[in-house]
Amino acid sequence: MKFFERIERALQKHDRYDWAAKLQDFEFHFVSKKRKDDQRKWLRKQNEERRNGFALLQREIYLKEELAVLEKLQETQVLQPLTEEREESTREWQKELKTFDERYWHHKRAFYNGLLYRPKGPWIRYWDMSDHEFFIIRRRKYFGARRMAGATEQERKEIFFDVFARLH
Repeated sequence: MKFFERIERALQKHDRYDWAAKLQDFEFHFVSKKRKDDQRKWLRKQNEERRNGFALLQREIYLKEELAVLEKLQETQVLQPLTEEREESTREWQKELKTFDERYWHHKRAFYNGLLYRPKGPWIRYWDMSDHEFFIIRRRKYFGARRMAGATEQERKEIFFDVFARLH
């Protein structure tokens, strides 16, 4: 573990997240170009994989809804059979839904393999923390201190517990 990481963890254990964020900002200036490029490349890859996962899930929802609508139409409109074009698209959608589980498994495997081989550094730790919605704020700006200003000590500990539990 590097020097900055040790100090950052100690600050976090003592509930000094604002100082830990400033130390992290300071550390951004002391990362070599190669390490910085490696971290950014990994971040782009992981974010792209996450977007692909959302796209897969959205596609599955869309296909299931469309197939449900077509089934309802077939039940209610007995007089109008489906056109050949519509039947072909329905078969394609059903075929795509059959392979969905395998494609989603491949996506999850790629995502978790990326997590397994992630590089170390300040950008990776920031990405790891920003995985939670309450950290999606302006980068490097008070590290959420404005949001936590009115919270009690117990609330702050509960909010930050699951984020920093992975770092300790």
